[in-house]
Amino acid sequence: MDNKVIITSCKFGYYLSNVLKFILEKENFHVNIQEDVSMNTDDLHIILFSQKIKVFPKNYIIYQLEQKDISNWINKKYELSLLFSKRCWDYSNANINKFHPLIQQKMKLFRIPIIPMHQITHIKDQTNFDILFYGTMNEPRRMILQYIQKSIGTRYTFRFIQNVFEEKLFEQIQACKIVLNIHFYENALLESYRISEVQSCRKLVISFLPNLDDKDNFNYYKESVVFVNSIHNMIKSIDYYMNNQDKYDEKINKIKIIEDTNFIHDLL
Repeated sequence: MDNKVIITSCKFGYYLSNVLKFILEKENFHVNIQEDVSMNTDDLHIILFSQKIKVFPKNYIIYQLEQKDISNWINKKYELSLLFSKRCWDYSNANINKFHPLIQQKMKLFRIPIIPMHQITHIKDQTNFDILFYGTMNEPRRMILQYIQKSIGTRYTFRFIQNVFEEKLFEQIQACKIVLNIHFYENALLESYRISEVQSCRKLVISFLPNLDDKDNFNYYKESVVFVNSIHNMIKSIDYYMNNQDKYDEKINKIKIIEDTNFIHDLL
């Protein structure tokens, strides 16, 4: 096949688009990242956040990042774009199993890869505050964060941010020690994208447990992520890992970094 690849993405896909570029270039592909599709070429497109694409190119793969049966983005048009793709990648078997059997035939599991950020950006590692939460705010998240902040008081510095993307986001991740993963949706699948972003910076994730159907991803991350089943246990875990550097380092050293990149050929 032709070794030219166009990755179509937006500000939300900064991490994944750059990781895919890194992996593909390691395997001698010529890669360009851009916001729009190129309609006048047969080059392979890898499309992230395909709900933003109005007209699809001739030759494309979609990296499906939405939660089936939860996300409002998944409608008939979205599903048709998956059906007519050359292939569709998804980060969760639990997600794949929820799609129509015809779409499932196009789908392959492709967990969000973890590549050290220092290999793909020039952001310096630094630590100048303790705990970070980032993501779209809703009322359940706001209440949980306010409770945690009140409970920890002045013991640790705590920052939560939204509408921060690309290198500015990774400057914040690099500057903290722990990132909290609090589900946006009730009974959600694991937010593998956020976890991979954080682990690429060798920072610890403390996360609420995912939907029980997402057991494969839970098992994949359970050695490197601290999973908790309540706000109380999240606060206990913050205290524990802030005050036990050796245990913190044990978790960080279990992060599954991708080293062999030739698996990408089987996915294309």
